[in-house]
Formats: sequence, C-alpha cells, structure tokens
Amino acid sequence: YNATASDSKMAGQPLHRDLGVVSVNVMLNDGFQGGGTFFDNQMTPTSERNASADIHTRPLKPAGGPGYCLAHYSNERHAGAGTVSGVRDILVFFLSVKEPIPRLLNARLKQTRGVCDHLIKEAQDENLRKDAGIFCRIQRQKLAVETAPDDGEAYLYLGTALMDCAHTTKTEQSSQQFA
Repeated sequence: YNATASDSKMAGQPLHRDLGVVSVNVMLNDGFQGGGTFFDNQMTPTSERNASADIHTRPLKPAGGPGYCLAHYSNERHAGAGTVSGVRDILVFFLSVKEPIPRLLNARLKQTRGVCDHLIKEAQDENLRKDAGIFCRIQRQKLAVETAPDDGEAYLYLGTALMDCAHTTKTEQSSQQFA
C-alpha cells in the first residue's frame, strides 16, 4: 500500500475473509507508519475490555521486521490497517490444497444419519439397535474431532452423542430397578 499514491488519507483493506486455507503476509520493507493486520476479535468496543488490554487493539505486524511473515487461517475475518505515511510493501499469498481432505472428511463424518441409521435398521435385537446407533454416532464424532481438532461443532456433536449414551444407560438402569 502506498499512502502517498492513494486517493484516501490511509491505504488499507476493509474487513474481509481470504480464499484458501492459510493466508501469509510477508513484510518486505520498513520506513512506513501504520499498517498491519487487525482480526475481527480485536475489534470489540473498548468498553468491553479492561485498561491493560489496549495492546490487543493494535494491528499485528511480523515481529522480526522485513522478511518475516504473519500467517493465519484464511477464513478468519481480518482487515489491513491503513498506512499513514511512507510506502508499505508486502507480499501476500494463500496456501490451498487441491482437495481439503481433513475438512471434507470431517464434514462427512459429522453427518451420521445415513450411516448410523442403516446400522440401527440392520440390528435384530432392540437393545442392540439402540447401542449400535449411539456407538456409531460416538465413533464418527470422535473421528471428526480427531480429523479437525479446531472444529467446535464436532466437539458439540460428540458431547451430545456421549450425553445421549449416558442418558440411555441411566434410563435402562432405572427400568431394571423397577422391573
């Protein structure tokens, strides 16, 4: 971004997401003022932060200076802070994969209905039917978590399957006590 060649007072980028898996910003020079990268979670109103958190409101720049980089998940919302003086040269590139196998596998594993329903229908015994469905869900959600450990939704689905298993076990124990 060249602040002197820009029509606006500050050159930068608005809040956005990149395409790809990882975005990399390499600082190529120094001798400019401003610039850097803000992330969406840094932009909470100051009234929600304590006074010592003001360091979290500054844009991030590669700590080592020219030749160093800042990398982040491309789907994180971020903005380029304005360059207020001088010329800021950066090289931005995006890492991608031909087929995002872990993410694709994770998404497919979380969809348990078709696979687990088939096992439930095939089971002859009613108790085995319940167990097969719950254990199938638990195994698939566990694999989804292992495949993409940063996916909170996979943890939620795994937790729900485990709670369903615990609830089924308690219900069976209660019915056996009263039988």
